[in-house]
Amino acid sequence: PPDRVRLGNEVFCDAFPPELEGRRLGLIMNQTSVLPGGPSLLERLLADGRTVTAVFAPEHGLDGLVEGGLTIAGGRIKGIPVHSLYGGANKPTPAQLKTVDALVYDIQDIGTRFYTYITTLKYVLEAAAGPGLPVYVLDRPNPLGGRIVEGPILDKALESFISPLPIPTRYGLTAGELAHM
Repeated sequence: PPDRVRLGNEVFCDAFPPELEGRRLGLIMNQTSVLPGGPSLLERLLADGRTVTAVFAPEHGLDGLVEGGLTIAGGRIKGIPVHSLYGGANKPTPAQLKTVDALVYDIQDIGTRFYTYITTLKYVLEAAAGPGLPVYVLDRPNPLGGRIVEGPILDKALESFISPLPIPTRYGLTAGELAHM
């Protein structure tokens, strides 16, 4: 329907940022990184002639099939290196970032603090800050509605990969809003 919510990845592809024309992109993605109709963000960007030089996979891997807590192996997809952001280096390394001009994060969040994809987002933002790389967070609606904030705020002393930020259990933001915060 014409009045449906358009996902961030859809807007990104349809109105590709002019400042990224001809730039090398690093995608942080998994099986949720799909556009309406089924193509993945990677497939769409490649079909549109964009340059993707690295893919970064969070916990559970690129296809979401690796059991929680297990190390994610690297590899290749469509000839592009896939780097793990779980079970070893939890953030892109300086060497990996030398192959990209901008990072694009496209992973569905669930709106709770202990979902590790927001930890990956936090670490990506930290890694990109050093070399000054832009990070594009392709936002989506918070599936919990985003209207309710509840639960205790995490004690800073208890921060971990499972709970990376001093935010409530249900934080009421989208991933993009959280990244901006």
